[in-house]
Amino acid sequence: MNIGIDIDGTVANLYESLIPYVRERKKNPKLKDITTYNMKGWNLEGNKLTEILKGFEHTGEYLTLKPYKNSIKVVNELYENNKIYFLTARDQYQGVSWDTLYWLFSNGFKLDGMFTKLRTKHNKIKELEIDLLIEDNPNEIDFEANYCGLNCIIYDQPWNQEIKENDLIKRCKSWKEIRKYLGKKNEKEISRTS
Repeated sequence: MNIGIDIDGTVANLYESLIPYVRERKKNPKLKDITTYNMKGWNLEGNKLTEILKGFEHTGEYLTLKPYKNSIKVVNELYENNKIYFLTARDQYQGVSWDTLYWLFSNGFKLDGMFTKLRTKHNKIKELEIDLLIEDNPNEIDFEANYCGLNCIIYDQPWNQEIKENDLIKRCKSWKEIRKYLGKKNEKEISRTS
């Protein structure tokens, strides 16, 4: 099985690191305030948010992100019998691909490939013949599951609560839950339906 996995908000705890960084710049966001994928709950104007994010990225903060609990263990277990591809929209600065790959390897993730700068992941998902997508972005999940027939696991976050489970979408709150869910599924059940 080919598994596509998002990075930020799925295996990398970007938002817990980003919150203190934003607070230092005179804002007081909380994780629960991010109710939309683009962080609108933080009440930062578009340019201000972009400025803060660029500062965060250029300080090397991406290299210090903490992986979500059990993400490394579960991804590496999945790697034993599946192909693992990390797919991310990260594209904010020149060295983002190298920094992302370094972060994955230095944290011990096993993988078959990693792709950055994906504004949408659909074309890469088709190219890699992904059978299962693990993602926190509600727009990606909605499109891939509901319009393309791809099995998806939505990694539970405050900004993706509008996505409801169905035959193709399973909501999981932790990597342990993802492992348990996949352990119950037969590989034939987790394949592209269209």
